[in-house]
Amino acid sequence: MLTRAPSALAVTLTLGHRSSTPIAEAFEALYEVKREFHRGGGWSRLMNTHGVVGFQLVTEFTFSEETGPHPHFHGFYFSKQASSFDAESLADALVQRWVHSAHRLGYEASTGSQSAVIVPARSRARMASYLGKDHADNWWPHDGRDTIGSIRRRAVHLDPYARTLYDELVLATAGRDRTVTTPNLAGRLAAAADSRSRC
Repeated sequence: MLTRAPSALAVTLTLGHRSSTPIAEAFEALYEVKREFHRGGGWSRLMNTHGVVGFQLVTEFTFSEETGPHPHFHGFYFSKQASSFDAESLADALVQRWVHSAHRLGYEASTGSQSAVIVPARSRARMASYLGKDHADNWWPHDGRDTIGSIRRRAVHLDPYARTLYDELVLATAGRDRTVTTPNLAGRLAAAADSRSRC
C-alpha cells in the first residue's frame, strides 16, 4: 500500500509526559487527543485543502526507566498529486492541529516535539520496516528504549519487572485499534493513480 502514492508525508505526533506517568494514563491521553484531532469538519477541510487522499496512523510504544512510558503516533499522509504535494504546508497544518487538540483537552504538546518528513517512494519500504519495530514479535530494543516486543521478550523470560510492564501494556491497549486507516485506502490510492495516468 505504501508504494501506491507518489508522495507521502511521514509524521510523528506525541504528547508531553513524565517518567512516573502510568501506562494506562499515557495511552488514554494519546487516544483522547487523537479523537479530538480527527473530529469535525475542520479535519475534512484540512485533508481536502492539502490534497490528501488518505492516511494510516500507527501507535508506537517505547519505554525507558529514565523517560517512562512513551506512546505516540507515526502516520503516513498520502497525496493525490504526483508533484504538487506541499509537504511543508501540510506538516505545519497537522502539527498545529495536534498541538491545539492537546491543549484544548488540557494536555502538554509542543510544535518542537512533533516531526514531519516527506517520504519518497524508494524509501517507503524502509519506513514501513521502521514502523514495524513496534510489533509484538520484534523482540529487540530500539535506540536504547524498550518496545512492545522487547518488553514481551523479557516478560517471556520471566523478568518480573518486564512482566508487570507487559501486563499493564496489555490492559492499557485492550480494545484499542493500534492502527487507524482511511476506509478503502488501497482503493483510493489506486483511483488517484488511475486519475494521474489519464492526465
